[in-house]
Amino acid sequence: KYEGVGEKIKSIEGCLSILDEDGKFRQFELERFAEIKLSGNKLSFGDVSPYINLTVVKDQSVKGFHCIVLQHEIDHASGILVSDRGKEIKVW
Repeated sequence: KYEGVGEKIKSIEGCLSILDEDGKFRQFELERFAEIKLSGNKLSFGDVSPYINLTVVKDQSVKGFHCIVLQHEIDHASGILVSDRGKEIKVW
């Protein structure tokens, strides 16, 4: 089980699942929690994202960059892309 806590921060994210015709990242600005709390013995998000199979030894929190990456992957496992959550921006 996971829960977003605290304030939200703006994040600029790209995704290998969303490339443009030139093979460049499309990038999106969206809000993410600055911290999420994890609880339970095992955190698994199904077959969509086999890379997420996290054993939580005790209740713990994830902050910063790792928190944003985890939220991004949780979205993938739920069938949500950054393009569904954020506003596309040009950063190059």
